[in-house]
Amino acid sequence: MCGIHIIIDKQNQLNEKPIQQMLSATYYRGPDAQVWTQIVSSRQTVWMANNRLKISDLRDIANQPMSTADGQFTLVFNGAIYNHVPLRQTKLSDTEFATLSDTETLLQLLVRYGHSIFSELNGMFAVALYDKFTETLIIARDRWGIKPLYWFENDAFLIISSEIKGILATGLVPKNPNLNQIQHYLSFKFPCRPQTFYKNIFEVEPGRICQTGYSSELHTISHLSIPQRSTSKILHKEEARNNIAQALEETIYQYSTADVPAGLFLSGGVDSTLLLASLYAKGIKNFPVFTIGYTDSDKPYATQDQYFAQQAARQYKADMHEVVVGSQLLDQFSEWVRTIDQPVADGAAWLTYLLSQEACKYVKIILSGAGADELFAGYNRHWAYYQYLRTPSFIRKGIPLLHHIPHHKFSKTHYGRLWEKALQQLHPSPEQTYVRFTSGATSFSWHKELSSRIQEELFTTTSQQQSIENYLATALHFDQSHYLISDVLTITDRMTMQHGIEARVPYLDNTVVEQAQNISATDLLKYGKKWLLKDILSQKQGTAYNKRRKEGFGMPLGHWLRKPVSDNIFRSLQNSDSLIYEIVDYAWVQQLKKNHITGSADYTSELWGLSLLATWLELNF
Repeated sequence: MCGIHIIIDKQNQLNEKPIQQMLSATYYRGPDAQVWTQIVSSRQTVWMANNRLKISDLRDIANQPMSTADGQFTLVFNGAIYNHVPLRQTKLSDTEFATLSDTETLLQLLVRYGHSIFSELNGMFAVALYDKFTETLIIARDRWGIKPLYWFENDAFLIISSEIKGILATGLVPKNPNLNQIQHYLSFKFPCRPQTFYKNIFEVEPGRICQTGYSSELHTISHLSIPQRSTSKILHKEEARNNIAQALEETIYQYSTADVPAGLFLSGGVDSTLLLASLYAKGIKNFPVFTIGYTDSDKPYATQDQYFAQQAARQYKADMHEVVVGSQLLDQFSEWVRTIDQPVADGAAWLTYLLSQEACKYVKIILSGAGADELFAGYNRHWAYYQYLRTPSFIRKGIPLLHHIPHHKFSKTHYGRLWEKALQQLHPSPEQTYVRFTSGATSFSWHKELSSRIQEELFTTTSQQQSIENYLATALHFDQSHYLISDVLTITDRMTMQHGIEARVPYLDNTVVEQAQNISATDLLKYGKKWLLKDILSQKQGTAYNKRRKEGFGMPLGHWLRKPVSDNIFRSLQNSDSLIYEIVDYAWVQQLKKNHITGSADYTSELWGLSLLATWLELNF
């Protein structure tokens, strides 16, 4: 709902200009109010600021930074605490409040209970609380990393912001590229936390609670972890389905109710359609929904989202808004790249930006189906991995022989491409196989080495208990802590906030997560991909949406990149002096592009990632 900014001036040398520049650089995150304050302590000066997007208690009295009456504590907060009213009633019943905002609730909770209260919050947040008397700053980020936070520190300053743009806007931080991120980015679509594409600027890890004082650097004091998945509880199918259905209906109603209008990103897939069907079940009609459509010439190459979204909107009596795009969109590529804090090579990012651009005309809150696939095992790779693990180990050892099968003949069909991709990624090691499944881009020379390193870092416990359940549970946790946070949730926040919209993700509500993680990974796949959500949607007359094939929310990039208009995408790749060629071979990239354009191979993922990064580097360094 906001952007937050903090500067700790350790040498008392700054004026107000840097904090004002932080506000200006991220104006879009909170266009309703931009406020800063200066706190002079005995040994340092602290500047705190907030771009406010008014969601609850729209009065100016609820603006931030917000301080206690005695001036000891000052808070800046980005996000939403959905259980703040019950917490007021149970934890702060003797407190007099000046506002109805969750900001004031959070301030009073932190003053009374300290950082331990973060574990009781149900919501999304990035928070900074400064204690003037002790000269101590505490910052925290929600366990899913829904709300972003970055930091830079040297001997003179500690600078914290919701976006890297905010940190750079101070003019106090050197702007140097971190090219060590390129290999991870090109393999997995995003940079590797906690590093960023800028040297010495770091991301606060999700769930971290950190502290700094006058004589200490920023350090972790506690950690909110993602709930562990149950591996032993017996599944009662009907009970699980009913519990999750009830949790979803209550959560969605709560998330869509505010002092400002709300809407929904609707793809016509299981996740978003179930959100809409649940709203309809609560008696909510004419709910604004937003989807992507395609020009007639592009429809044969695009997903079926437009067709199914239109059908869902009619069935559940929603107010449909369509954003129609075609290959001419590529003319705006550089303009869009200029808005990006860091590149994430997921085509859904641009579509989310375009949908948000339309949605902001009607709503200030948008509901998203993000998180459903990671919690309920909905990706093709989850099902493929489940089948792989059920294959006897002696057959798995012969997998290298499969790489010699002439599978290219089948690659022109949807399932043929999936088969071709699977053959490239299969490995005798279960851990190695899943890491390869998540990356998707196997063409890069460093891919095997990078996959092995990530396997060692993230699959350390599985080898001790080599069962299907433990491998699957570890794989799902990997997706939740890796892909979900750094790809899905990152683009959801950045692209919606570019247009002053607060994105809410009901599937990551505490009550829904608790129900989902209470089901073993094996049971989640026992009846097919995401069977639990599909069963619930079927009960709401949504069987048709369950039967469509799984498609990512994205553009027909493979087709567009073979058209002349793709020159706008490839322009930066033609520059042999691009920073990207300090890591990637120029001749190899040109051959990759040629093979894709002629149709002899499909390198959509690789070329999109390369082009996006090359353009972003050119615009920023």
